[in-house]
Amino acid sequence: MTGSAGCRFRWVVLASVVALLRPASAAGQATRPSGPIIRNVVIDRAEVFDSAEAKRFWAFGLVNVLHARTRLYVIQRELLFAPGQPFDTASANESARNLRALAIFRDVWIDTVTTDSGVTVRVRTTDGWTTQFGFGLRTSGAQHVINAFVQETNLLGTRTIATLGYQNDPDRTTVLVGFDTPRLIANRVGVLVAVHSMQGGRTRIGMLRSGMVEPAFQPGSNAV
Repeated sequence: MTGSAGCRFRWVVLASVVALLRPASAAGQATRPSGPIIRNVVIDRAEVFDSAEAKRFWAFGLVNVLHARTRLYVIQRELLFAPGQPFDTASANESARNLRALAIFRDVWIDTVTTDSGVTVRVRTTDGWTTQFGFGLRTSGAQHVINAFVQETNLLGTRTIATLGYQNDPDRTTVLVGFDTPRLIANRVGVLVAVHSMQGGRTRIGMLRSGMVEPAFQPGSNAV
């Protein structure tokens, strides 16, 4: 191969490589998120009743005192966006659905404020009353069945479900204690433990682990 032919061959190879790389680069740019960058995430955690409602009826204020407001990390781990990432409406909507699915909030909304430096995402949650009580009595002739339970679905603001139940019937007396905590292990695995204690010393213990979706949120947001 002569010198000129070798030079032409090298230019052909170089042009072929550039042609192959150019579509890949364009494809990479096409799939890259183009939304504005999230500069800050502000989380506002509201009580069950606001100050105006609490002033109208004293019991609403008492509810706020007795109720533990949801912890900040419970909200953070459900968010699929974080500061430094491009804002994506689909991720914001999915985050709102995650929070509503916890069934511990009266209201959830997520909106944005756009500035020249980027986007501030505002997350507001309003807690709901999460303590339930139940009592039942059934009679048939001389026999009767008594059952009672109390359940808190947001124990100490941690989204832990705690259940205490009691039942007495002609055959046995049963006491149930249960705890269900999502994302207890590595922020991804939930644990449910239930203990049944029955008359005669018999005890049954059940345990269930379930995987959860890994959140994208990273610590560092502002909270109210």
